[in-house]
Amino acid sequence: MDRRDELLTLVRRAYQASTNSAKWPGYLGWLSAFFGGKVTGFQHVGPDPRSVRANFVGIDPAHDAAYRSYYAALNPWIKRGYPLYEPGRVLASDSYLPVSELRQTEFYNDFLRDVGVGHAFGACLFKRDGLLSNFTVTRSERGGPFQAHEIAEAHVLLPHIRQAVQIHDRLGDLRAVQRALGDVLERMTHGVFVIDARGRVLFVNKAGRSIVRQRDGLALVNDGLEARVSSERLKLRTLISRAVMASKGETLRATTAISISRPSMKQPLSVLVTPLRLSVNHGDVPVATVFVSDPERTQDPDMRGAQAAYGLSPAEARVAAALAVGESVQRAADRLCLSRDTARWHLKRIYRKTSTTRQPDLVKLILSSSMR
Repeated sequence: MDRRDELLTLVRRAYQASTNSAKWPGYLGWLSAFFGGKVTGFQHVGPDPRSVRANFVGIDPAHDAAYRSYYAALNPWIKRGYPLYEPGRVLASDSYLPVSELRQTEFYNDFLRDVGVGHAFGACLFKRDGLLSNFTVTRSERGGPFQAHEIAEAHVLLPHIRQAVQIHDRLGDLRAVQRALGDVLERMTHGVFVIDARGRVLFVNKAGRSIVRQRDGLALVNDGLEARVSSERLKLRTLISRAVMASKGETLRATTAISISRPSMKQPLSVLVTPLRLSVNHGDVPVATVFVSDPERTQDPDMRGAQAAYGLSPAEARVAAALAVGESVQRAADRLCLSRDTARWHLKRIYRKTSTTRQPDLVKLILSSSMR
């Protein structure tokens, strides 16, 4: 394989690593081999040399630990090169720090010689808010300084590695948001189902799983979320399909509610179907979100967040939780074995502590606090 083909392979592998963190060490190994390198990796450096963060391959753990804990702050390549680097620039260490000067430093005599390194180049990925991010390739003194054609090849690779790192960071942010949203949805007392255009259920939260396990009105089948009564089954599928179409912009009709009857003769399930667009690797995916409420469910929301945030007493928290699931003051008083006057006294104190004046506002606040 000639050098051009190897460069193309390195470009392709950079984008493969962008979506899979586990592939970055292997990629750095290939990059190092291409340039005849010894130690290769990413470095992030602030104005203070002691702020260096590095991820290297080709270095043993003892030397890596010594570099992070002590020698990074002494690195003359960083000290001399920091003000010279700008995004998109590739610099050979010998161009700004001759080997004759390098050999006079503690960094060289006590560290580089043991590691077997004498030359390096750095390619600047980013420089923002004083933070410099490079990918760095080093090699032995015997290997000699990096030549002009190698620096030119690093220039060819640089924009692709830069973009791959940006994709990797962006996907990391999206995954963090996804985990956070998933945690919020798991805490909801309503069932939540996310369904794609083919009817496949992409996500269901804990409350939703509990509802379909009962097979009392709704069930999960191979075709997706299904109502047990045939007439309602067709209507639910139509509403889900319409919501997906609305998320594509193909219809103006979107959010719709439906009641799902239950063989157990319990109160019907309340179902709300609404459009949603999910951002994934290759663009937006149109989906429908189905919210299911079971009016028979009396599980109170988790009040720990509201108690901590608003200083509610245990008794006040119990009253607030009862109101949050739709109970009246009288019914809450009866269930908690309180007189109506005591329940109303607790409610006044709750309003004062939460800066609310109406039960709907209090319910909204309690439910949002229970999902934190």
